[in-house]
Amino acid sequence: MMQPAPELTRDIVLVGGGHAHALVLRKWGMAPLPTARLTLINPGPTAPYSGMLRATSPATIPAPRSRSTSSASPASPARG
Repeated sequence: MMQPAPELTRDIVLVGGGHAHALVLRKWGMAPLPTARLTLINPGPTAPYSGMLRATSPATIPAPRSRSTSSASPASPARG
């Protein structure tokens, strides 16, 4: 017999797809809170990766390669 899904009691909203939020998504993928829903709001499909900003400054790496995608789903951890 299947257990009913726990009732959602919290909404956690992350605004912006930065590096810190990617780490939160990764941790969430490993140990989600069963009664909370996590939502990431980002204006675009990619976000700048802070570790690559210095390299893109002098144009040593084209900007598109310095961006990470925000295609993580709730079932899979983000990769950073």
